[in-house]
Amino acid sequence: MPVLDGKHFKIYVKENDEFWHYNGAGRNRIVSSLAQPDDAFVRFLFMKQEDDGSYKIESVARPTVYMYDGYNVSGSPFQTLHGRQNIDDNNMRYLVTMETVDYFRIQTKSTGRYVRLDEDQHVTSKLNIIDDRSLFKFVEA
Repeated sequence: MPVLDGKHFKIYVKENDEFWHYNGAGRNRIVSSLAQPDDAFVRFLFMKQEDDGSYKIESVARPTVYMYDGYNVSGSPFQTLHGRQNIDDNNMRYLVTMETVDYFRIQTKSTGRYVRLDEDQHVTSKLNIIDDRSLFKFVEA
């Protein structure tokens, strides 16, 4: 598997070639593909966790803000991936596996559920479906 640790990536969805965007400048700090600008809010830093090999995914535009999977988490403000300050929580850790030469799948460590871009253009593990919307290409940025 290629080295992801410490690198900045744009994360593209295989099915539609849209990429993740962290709405870190807005009130709803969610990850979606609703906006497709070319700015720092579409860049993510993968940080490998030495204790278990999982990754935290940090916003390049908002350092110290990490992507958190809020699906089915009591008290979470969003049921989608969204930005939060760093906490030691397995909803903020992800397992990344290589599916093909160019594409990866991402699972939330706490649940094992697959992250995907749902039809409403929000990134979530709600449906937990393995399809082309849960296949991602990481393009160094």
